[in-house]
Amino acid sequence: MWKKFLIPVAVGLILLLGLLGAAFSQPSSPAIQGYVYNHQRQPVPGATVVVKDSKTGEIYGNGTTDANGYYKVLLAEKAVGKHVDIYWEKDGHKRDEMGYLIPKKDFVSRPIYTYMSVDLDEKTITVFVYNYPSGEGVPNVTLIAENAETLEILAEATTDADGVAVLKVPANLEVNVWANPDDERSDLLGGQELGVHTIVDTIVTIYVETL
Repeated sequence: MWKKFLIPVAVGLILLLGLLGAAFSQPSSPAIQGYVYNHQRQPVPGATVVVKDSKTGEIYGNGTTDANGYYKVLLAEKAVGKHVDIYWEKDGHKRDEMGYLIPKKDFVSRPIYTYMSVDLDEKTITVFVYNYPSGEGVPNVTLIAENAETLEILAEATTDADGVAVLKVPANLEVNVWANPDDERSDLLGGQELGVHTIVDTIVTIYVETL
């Protein structure tokens, strides 16, 4: 009697193992994974991730970061062997990585750590413009602040009688500050301060030379 009981059990186990084997034998899709953080190293949830063919722009996959800033985008099989561009975006702020190779079907990328500025608060850059070599403040000097990555002009100001100006720029960016851009004053050799981080309000000193 026990034999009659064991036969259906054995058959069921064989069928189950067959189904599991078929499931595991299915080729897995390539995937891009990673984390998106802001410049305070806090996770950015709700950022969209889009993966496109570098040449044709065809979209191979997309996704959204979770509460921990993590995402995993499963790609179409035709992405294999192609170079892809990865785009991250939230609230108008964008980052990208170009020419990422998808080498094989079961490829899962190493975690890609992306830092994105999503804080729209402003910070101030107080700029002191001094004459070299006298050290006196220089008035009426045009200053601009530009995004160090995109070169977009973020703010413009002119120094007062003491050679001081205040630029208001978005927080959590790296910016370049230029004095006398495009040689607006022909009597000055301008100066610059590159790579200013606007995590906090900042003070910058720039020296110019009077001709």
